[in-house]
Amino acid sequence: MRPGFALALALGATTLVAWAAHELEHGLLAPFAAQPALDAPDSVALPGPGSSAPAQQLAGVDARAVAGPAHGADFHQVDPGRVRLDGGAAWSDPRWDAELAQVLGSFESFDVEDSAAHEAVRARIAVLPFVESVGAVEVLWPDGLRVPVVLRQPIACIATREQGEVGYWLVAKDGMILSGRWPNPPHVGGHYLPVLLGAHGAVDGARPGRVATSPLLRDALEIACQLPERLEPVQLDVLGPVAIDARGAGEAGPEQTGIRLLLENQRLIAFGRSPLSNEPGELPIDRKWWSIARGLDALRSADERYDWELLDVRWDVPAWRLRGDSAQRSRGASNAAGGSRRGG
Repeated sequence: MRPGFALALALGATTLVAWAAHELEHGLLAPFAAQPALDAPDSVALPGPGSSAPAQQLAGVDARAVAGPAHGADFHQVDPGRVRLDGGAAWSDPRWDAELAQVLGSFESFDVEDSAAHEAVRARIAVLPFVESVGAVEVLWPDGLRVPVVLRQPIACIATREQGEVGYWLVAKDGMILSGRWPNPPHVGGHYLPVLLGAHGAVDGARPGRVATSPLLRDALEIACQLPERLEPVQLDVLGPVAIDARGAGEAGPEQTGIRLLLENQRLIAFGRSPLSNEPGELPIDRKWWSIARGLDALRSADERYDWELLDVRWDVPAWRLRGDSAQRSRGASNAAGGSRRGG
């Protein structure tokens, strides 16, 4: 299921209370005793005027508005200022809800069958930085409109410095910078988002709605995208917070580390050239990630003999330097002896 939610816009004079089907099955409406709308057999009766039932953000992308107006009423005007989000996204910033509500609140009421107004709403939603796509508007009689929206999901973040303070903007897989600046890299999916470093650490000119297009950030972003695909969740736990420095992505040779992954406790992974590189003799990317996974497994063992501070995965046989040991060691004697090895 793609990350997203259903956006329900209410018709005028309709009390905006609606519940997803799975919540009805669990009897969450039991305290509300009223009659269902006669023209909506699957609808749910609304609580009385004195009810203080809170509005909720509901789970389920395909949840639909099910609360109906009083029988016999003839409502045709949609009020974009009254909106409910039926959430199904894997993750979202609460500030996105407020931004979306503000955008919709700028619309005047319009006829429920006004196709031009439908397209105007879709267009305004589609340009929000955190929105990946907007589906076709669906009229839900007698409730209003339903607009399916797919959200971009953050895969990394970039550091910026504004008025002397460091903060972080979230970045999606396509390089789009998302709304909402964070004081620290947030947890998403149970893990810290990796930080993409710019030419001077912090990235100049980063703003929501802009796309990270520089080769430096694209190389780092490619590493960030591959992290959750190549490593198991337990290995990501061991990896911990990570900053990706791609300033050396085009460098090659024994003394050039290429892309660097900077971990906690002053650990460093020398990755070599960018995964986007097609240089001849490049070590297969699968092999590099295999070596990283093995190095993280060694740390997870809690055996001090494998407490490395440098893991070099540019070679067929990965090399590491143990903490406090100036001599580089490897799993194969050929690396330490300068034997056959393939760089990248």
